[in-house]
Amino acid sequence: MPPFHLPSANPHLVHVVQRLAPGGIEALVVALVTAPPVIDGLRRTIISLDGSVEELVGAWPRLAEIRPQIIALDKRPGFQPRLFLRLARVLRELEATACCSHGLGPLLYGGVAARMRGIRHRLHVDHDSWSLEARRPQRVYRTALGLAAPTPLAVTDAIGDAIAHHVGTRPQILYNGVDSEHFRPVDGIAGKLVQRRRLGLPNAPIMIGSIGRLETVKGHDLLIAATAGLPETCHLILAGDGSARPALEAQARALNIAHRVHFLGLVSDSAAVLRALDVFCLPSRAEGLPLALLEAQACGLPIIATSVGGVPAALATGAGILIPPENSDALQFALMELLALGPAAWAGMGSLGRLEVLARYSLKTTQRAYERLAVGEPIQ
Repeated sequence: MPPFHLPSANPHLVHVVQRLAPGGIEALVVALVTAPPVIDGLRRTIISLDGSVEELVGAWPRLAEIRPQIIALDKRPGFQPRLFLRLARVLRELEATACCSHGLGPLLYGGVAARMRGIRHRLHVDHDSWSLEARRPQRVYRTALGLAAPTPLAVTDAIGDAIAHHVGTRPQILYNGVDSEHFRPVDGIAGKLVQRRRLGLPNAPIMIGSIGRLETVKGHDLLIAATAGLPETCHLILAGDGSARPALEAQARALNIAHRVHFLGLVSDSAAVLRALDVFCLPSRAEGLPLALLEAQACGLPIIATSVGGVPAALATGAGILIPPENSDALQFALMELLALGPAAWAGMGSLGRLEVLARYSLKTTQRAYERLAVGEPIQ
């Protein structure tokens, strides 16, 4: 395709996602466009292939503050060839100078449309690799990568290695980051009690929590099963929503622990939930580099997490316990082991986790890398 570079007073980075709904990828993108730009004058826009703006904002109220920066194309199910031209027109109207796709669908439509428009700075980020384990997605990925010809990126070394294995292309590594000023430890037990009251939670001696979509891949069923074997003083907080919620609620009732399993639904500020917890648990069956893990460490919480994806590399040494996935017994044992250590040990573990986030997973560092790539500069 011949190069065609659009005039623009300022650089304009457009992020393309499949559906701008609550999730780790989407939360990162929202954080990237909400924070003041590192590069002066840089404009940021999010394009959601699925949904309408009204529908997306209604389901995720946090989006209201950046509504002018959101475009939604209300894509119908299945392959939509006309969407390439439509998206190319949108990119032209935005005077986009850089396009970053997140996920396979956005790579196909957004990446190809960006190349059609002659946008020089095209980026693609892989946030997981398990979706490429089957041959058909691998073929689609290779085709889309060849057509879009972006700079490939991955959020962890483990994902980068898996992408290289599956499709033969080794991406650069660009770690996710979190706002360590917003996600910070609460001041003492009094601070935790205030947060619990605000969330309508009981003043239980021990609060174990997890934040994420209530979907099978997140392993909340394993966490509920493990909680059933813990003392009555231990309560479980689940923040998030999803298709697995009815089954999880039924599981808690069947195990006679519904009175100490609290479903908060979608929360607008995950930091408020983390500040109410004593222990954070990530029981996922598969992960990339989960923002919730980084946020929990930034809040100084001790961690129990499954050893999947980029989790082992992101969990600071001494900040928590890694366990195998799909094993509720191992999860229960790890929780009991951690609870036996007591608050003083939890505080020490939490300090190590926060230091790791400050050193390697700062949102400002992540944002700077995205913006440098968006203007054609290398990651430093």
